[in-house]
Amino acid sequence: DEAAFDRYARLLDHAHREGLAILATLFHFTLPRWLAKEGACLSPRFPDRFARFADRVARRLGDRLDLVATVNEPSVLAFMAYAGTRWPPGLGRIDAYFGALAQILRAHAAGYAALTDARPGLRVGLVLNAPRFDPARPLRRDRLAAGLQDRFFSAIVLEALTRERPRLLGALGPLRVDSLPRIPGLRGSFGWLGLNYYGRYRVRFDPRAVRTLFGAHETECSVRMEGSDTDWGEIHPEGLREQLLRFAAASPGTPLYVTENGIMDPTDDRRAAYLEGHVAAMREAITQGAPVRGYFHWSLLDNFELAEGWQAPFGLVAVDRATGVRTPRARAYRFRELIAASR
Repeated sequence: DEAAFDRYARLLDHAHREGLAILATLFHFTLPRWLAKEGACLSPRFPDRFARFADRVARRLGDRLDLVATVNEPSVLAFMAYAGTRWPPGLGRIDAYFGALAQILRAHAAGYAALTDARPGLRVGLVLNAPRFDPARPLRRDRLAAGLQDRFFSAIVLEALTRERPRLLGALGPLRVDSLPRIPGLRGSFGWLGLNYYGRYRVRFDPRAVRTLFGAHETECSVRMEGSDTDWGEIHPEGLREQLLRFAAASPGTPLYVTENGIMDPTDDRRAAYLEGHVAAMREAITQGAPVRGYFHWSLLDNFELAEGWQAPFGLVAVDRATGVRTPRARAYRFRELIAASR
């Protein structure tokens, strides 16, 4: 849609006039309806269509973009929409998780090649969600369940991007667990990596929880929205430091960005402590060698959360949906102080 490209060009030009650097994400879960009818991420044509889109973005907008992310959180989309049922198409099958994840990563690899071919020098990466998965009890079965969830959600993608031969999983009793297939062009297809981090999950072995790899989450300390089963995990700043160091070890020298970090906090009571703790954890990671180049708080404005709509306020700035009025929350200015101190 040429009118849409023109609109984004105007937005980007204005942002640059205001002194802002731009990280643009090409695929943040939404797809055209015509592609959804073809099978969405499972469509055999999805990677090629995404590459053509990426090529057009590079040619139309590439000179206005400081950083480009091809895909946001491949594992989250595959889990929520294909292994799970909460996001469309809601297939609810483990095998669909692997099929969708492989196709999303094929799309990333094809998009990365298209972007860098069309505009050499463009800094292209992708964004991974990597919460901490820790055993709820010092029991072998809890450690196994936590390790499996981390493997499916984080390690499998990180290894596919950075290793020649990712480790295989094998079989879990009657459940066959295959690793990702070898995807041409995937290894090393990033100039930077983004980490989205919100919290930690304490995992307890549960033989009934087949869809979540025999692990249930203890949620007493989790950040949760009333009336929703969405769980952003418990507040655990140390996990941000650990995951940044993990990314740094997986791909030494690759620039890292904290692309999402924040808290759903309707009362604005916990936001300041959350910010302070996580910024401090990021600084510790930097002092220990993690090449962190930037931090993006999620989010500046209250956003439309994918399953919860407008009911999960992440914004430093509250938005009245009826009037459009934007009101900074009290803790927004604490973030400004942290930015000033970091200079």
